[in-house]
This record gives sequence, C-alpha cells and structure tokens, in this order.
Amino acid sequence: MPHAIALVSDTTLYDAVCRQLAPLAFDCAYAFEAPDFWDMLPKRPYEVVLVESDAARVRPATFVSKVKRISPAATIVFLGERDESEPASLADASFLGLPLPEGALARRMARRTIATPVDAIEEIIGSSSAARNLKERIRLFAGVDSTVLIAGESGSGKELIARAVHAASARRSGPFVTVNCGAIPADIIESELFGHVKGSFTSAERDRAGHFELAEGGTLFLDEIGTMRLDHQVKLLRVLQDRAVTRVGSTTPISVDVRVVAATNADLLTLIESGRFREDLFYRLNVLLITVPPLRERRDDIPELARHFAVRIAQRQGLKSKEISPAAMERLMVHPWRGNVRELENAIEHAVVLSQGRRIIEPLDLPGVLGERRSGVNRGFLRLTPDGLDLNEAVSQIEREMILQSLAIARGNKSKAAELLHLKRTTFVEKMKRLELLEEDEAVLGA
Repeated sequence: MPHAIALVSDTTLYDAVCRQLAPLAFDCAYAFEAPDFWDMLPKRPYEVVLVESDAARVRPATFVSKVKRISPAATIVFLGERDESEPASLADASFLGLPLPEGALARRMARRTIATPVDAIEEIIGSSSAARNLKERIRLFAGVDSTVLIAGESGSGKELIARAVHAASARRSGPFVTVNCGAIPADIIESELFGHVKGSFTSAERDRAGHFELAEGGTLFLDEIGTMRLDHQVKLLRVLQDRAVTRVGSTTPISVDVRVVAATNADLLTLIESGRFREDLFYRLNVLLITVPPLRERRDDIPELARHFAVRIAQRQGLKSKEISPAAMERLMVHPWRGNVRELENAIEHAVVLSQGRRIIEPLDLPGVLGERRSGVNRGFLRLTPDGLDLNEAVSQIEREMILQSLAIARGNKSKAAELLHLKRTTFVEKMKRLELLEEDEAVLGA
C-alpha cells in the first residue's frame, strides 16, 4: 500500500486530501505542526508529501530540499497558490490551488504512477511451484484486456496480484484505482462508483466523477465484490455491458474505457445459490480467473517472504538489517497462517520491533503462540514416568522437530533439508505429509 503524509492546518483539508487519494488506495497520515511532520517523515517510505503552503513555515524551495534529503523518491505537492517570488519552475514539486478541484489530486497521482512504472510481478515474493504458476498466469492475463476475477483467502495478497496484472498490461500508463466494496456504506456506493451531479442529493454541492471515470484508460480494482448489494450489482452489470456510466441524478451516459479486476474471499457460487449474488454478474466478472493459494499451500516461500519483510520493515523503521534465527524460522515454518501473508508480515513487524537492540530475530521476539516455548527433543518430553510413554508419538515428535530444524537451516529447500537428514527427497516429502507438515496436493505435485 502506498503511503502519503500531509502537513495541513486543519482536519477539513486533510479530509479532502484523503477523500481524493482513496481511489488510489493511499494510506494517509497527517501533521498539524511542522515539528511533528519532520519527526514523522523518516519513519515511513512516503511516496507522496502534501503540504499546505502556509503550514510549511519555510520557502517552498527550502521545504523541497529538506524533504528530498529524507525521502529522495517522494512526490511533493503544495496545496495553495504559487508565490510569485518563487522560481517559475520549482523542481521536484507541483502546486494545486485551494479549494482542491474535485478529482484533481487523484488525477495528479495517477499521472505520477505513469512516470515510474515498476514490474509488480517481481514484487510477488516466492519461488515455489505455486508462486511460479501464479506469476505465469498473471503474465498471460496481462497480455489481454478481459475482465479478471481474483479469488483467495483474506490476507493472501489479492490486491498485489491486481496491481501486477495492471502493471504488466498495456494499461500500465493509466491509473490503477482501488474500491473496497465492503468498506463503502451502501447508501453512497453508487455515487462513489458512478459519480453524481450537483443537487442530486442533500450533500451533492458540485458535480463529482466516480471511480469508473477516475480509472479512465486504466484499471478499476473492485475488492470484496461479494459484499455488494443486489441492486448495486444490477447497475454494475449494466456498466460492464454498456461500457458507460450514468452519474446519480443524471440521465446522460458517459463512456468509460476501463478494465475491471474484481476480487473476493467469499465463494461466489455459494452466494449465488443463496440468492445473494447475481449469476449473470458472476459470469461477466469470471472471464479470467486467478486463484491465489493460501500461505499454508506454499510453505517453501515462507523463509523468502519472512526475510523480505524483515529487511523492508527494518528499513522503514530506521533500524539495522535483521536476520532470522533457525529456531525462529522453525516456528514460522510450522505455523498454520490462517491470516496468510498479511499475518506473516505482521508477525515479522512485531519481531523486528521487539528485537531492536539485536541483529538476530529469535523465537521469543515472535508474537503470541509463535513466540511461546514448546516442548521439544531437548525439553525433557521423552522422560519415562510410571504412567508410561507413547513411543510412536515420541518418535513422531522427534521426526517433526528434526524436519522443522532441517527446513529452517535449508531455508525451506526440501532437497537440501533431506540431505541434512541423510534421506531421499521422496522419503522426506512423504514424512512431511504424514506429519501434516505438507498439504496433500503439494505433496502430489512434489513441491
């Protein structure tokens, strides 16, 4: 998620800024005083810095110079008129007059995306067979302009996939606009998607473009599509069929050139059976399907993902680079990860912060059950008591501990882990499956 920070004098302007950046999925922070702003700026990789001209308290050129020393890649936007005493062309910054024209900031940021395209496919971390298959499908689908449906559990990275499809497509020079259908109140979602005209309802003080118009020439990402009400589904279906929107309060259709990518963590076929999702809309969206595998089905990627997050989060927090100990990696490898990649990222952030004074992340730095001490081969669980001991269970526990340790040392590579235990790879994989350390489908594929 891209980050923006605004130095403004009051919440009214901040709310206007956040509202205009919302279609581009920016995470917005703010400061009302310059000292707070300068304290916050180094703590996150802010892609966009917005500043109310009067709040800067220094000349724009000085402000830009200071920001660039801290965040060299940041785009700087002054909110207010340019001072005539400033140079006619101020490098690395632009100006937007107040009050902000409707949609102006979103359009400015969308153009910024054009100037610095990135291959978002390479941002998908992982080299497992599941990850490779996913990347190949993204490349294939990016080459056409059909509607895409992305299905996957919460936290599995569906928005990252959508951004990768956009960035690798011919529409990469257009905007990528995100709409979380589950986060917009039902009474305003029609206005948010399709726009409205002045006077169409009480608070409609001016004409406003909707997300479809803001995404013109680019991609519109409809997240949590399964939460949309049936009456809104009908209107969305009509837009997809006609390639035109009609603003609330208007009768004039506006043609739009937009590729739609939708995502869901719900089973839409089940919703169709229960009458909560339209079958005709499902088939209109489900032209090209990408199913994002949950993290538990791509365990080979856990070490790579964990190290990636550790480096990125340490940099963002201004800390020295971190490494993950084999014991901590063992805990990460066996955890069920019901929250998927997002849960893993949060766990690593917890560990990075907790281990600030150390270079190595240890098990106790991990959150919750991940950081708790567990019984193991070196913790006396093999002690025979008068009540007896389940030998099969004890042997299975030893095997489990050794397999996890070998995977941690081998950084998830099963072939190398098998060598460490003097086993054939097929035998190693079979043991993982028997001990429920490997999904059945993954074992069949030989992942």
